[in-house]
Amino acid sequence: MDDQRLSFQMDQKKHLKKILFSISCHEAIEDAVISAFLVRKNFINQKIYIRLTITDKKNVLKEYKDFFDEIIEASVPKVNKKNKNYFNQNIGSIRLFNSIINSGRRAKSLDYDFIVYLNSGSWIINSKSLIKIMNKILKNKIIFATRIQSFLRGKAMYFDDHFLIINLALSNHYDVFSISNDSRAFMPIDFYYGGIHKNLFTWFSMFPKDTMCVYSDLSNSFDEYGRLGARFIPLSWDHRNQLLHSNSRYKDILKLRVKYLDITSFKIEDPIVYKIIKNWHTDKDKIMSKKINNKQVFYIKCSIISKIKIYVKNIIIKVIKEYYPVSKIDCKHIS
Repeated sequence: MDDQRLSFQMDQKKHLKKILFSISCHEAIEDAVISAFLVRKNFINQKIYIRLTITDKKNVLKEYKDFFDEIIEASVPKVNKKNKNYFNQNIGSIRLFNSIINSGRRAKSLDYDFIVYLNSGSWIINSKSLIKIMNKILKNKIIFATRIQSFLRGKAMYFDDHFLIINLALSNHYDVFSISNDSRAFMPIDFYYGGIHKNLFTWFSMFPKDTMCVYSDLSNSFDEYGRLGARFIPLSWDHRNQLLHSNSRYKDILKLRVKYLDITSFKIEDPIVYKIIKNWHTDKDKIMSKKINNKQVFYIKCSIISKIKIYVKNIIIKVIKEYYPVSKIDCKHIS
């Protein structure tokens, strides 16, 4: 197997032509529409296929269907009763991981070069960095390119299911999507607490060293208040790679979304997308901005009273939920 990998050669330009984007969605279908719209506008030099996996297809309005090439419902894999009970500990995560595997198989059957995994709130503001990452993993013969969130100086680590990139050409040598529903990847240790992040950790661990790379660490991402060390939600802005992840349940961050959409390299003229975001233009006077390494960062302006409330809230969360700040680590040591 290793000899196959060492002898594996490919022309970078030839193998960066076809990209399948897999978007997972529970209920935030409008966010998924925007995610798909941004993909179409950003990757104009590649052949793009967008596959939406949603909990209930009834949530996809007729006017939204044209944004996707394929729409399927999320499903739980068939297993025996004992393992099904294990799945039920975190049913949302098992549906998501199953969709990751099935979308990968679909991308391979269509002979695509890459698959990029997003969810509804995963928005590619600019594609230049992701394309560079794809070229890099082609050159270095890497299968998985991922982001991480780490705590306790790396002792607790979570692989991100958003913006996960898989090199499909190299994945053929390891058949990464041919895993049993009863395998540890589907039923990892600590599944109840770790969910999808433990699915990914176990899945990546099934393959040889150096088949995975970490291209972004959330300690370098900004949260909604302009602070480094963002969590997955409510908002994280990876300014280096121009990747925005946010959750629409948190209404305070909607106005920040508008600002980040304003810095795309194209105008948002699609009437359906415009209709979705037009109601988010609220309290824009409360949005501040700064530039880090010539990259724009937007954040919510807080009054002194608001800062005190946030501080007290964080103290309470830290005591009750054993809250830990996001740690900065050296990604070179993770392979």
